[in-house]
Amino acid sequence: MAESAKAIAYASGSLARCAASRESGPDTHAIALGQESESGWGLYRLDSRRVARYGFGMQIANNTVVSFDYTLTDPQGMVVDSSKGQAPLTYLHGAHNIIPGLESQMLGKQAGDKFIATVAPAEGYGERREELVQTFPRTAFPVGVEIAVGTQFQAQTDQGHPITCRVVNVGEEQITIDANHHLAGVPLTFDVTVVEVRAATSDEIEHGHVHGAGGHHH
Repeated sequence: MAESAKAIAYASGSLARCAASRESGPDTHAIALGQESESGWGLYRLDSRRVARYGFGMQIANNTVVSFDYTLTDPQGMVVDSSKGQAPLTYLHGAHNIIPGLESQMLGKQAGDKFIATVAPAEGYGERREELVQTFPRTAFPVGVEIAVGTQFQAQTDQGHPITCRVVNVGEEQITIDANHHLAGVPLTFDVTVVEVRAATSDEIEHGHVHGAGGHHH
């Protein structure tokens, strides 16, 4: 799993819970918004291009594509990762594209929602497993490759699954590596702003990931 997440278009057609825009223009149409007034459900004018772009009213559920901004901090309040200054992270909800503890708290949210998600290690990058810290002779590593503390490389488990390892100690004859994720065992706090929510395409659902901007390209 990557250390950093380096992670619209749908209107419900009936009631869209969002702040009403009263601007008019050639692409403005009257639609019913889920905003109750003294006279009941009001009919306001909303720029249809904004509805198409931001997906007002659609809630996050399985088979929706979600874009969100986030800042991730550790228990000491240090920023571990952030989308600030970058494009939002985009994922397919229900396809296990992001850690389960965050994905479960995204459910039911919609564009414009802001919230804090606290994720326990078991629902994040797992608990630390000391058996994943192992020491090998230098001869087990490629000749001519510079190896220092912090160096990362790909290895395979006994089952053939790829895993990222980090060098944590370099001796004259031995090198110690750690195959735990660097956030394993760490409670995580995400400051999240949902940017866009849209319905996934049939191809995205079949492939299990987002296509186009913020996703995969085939």
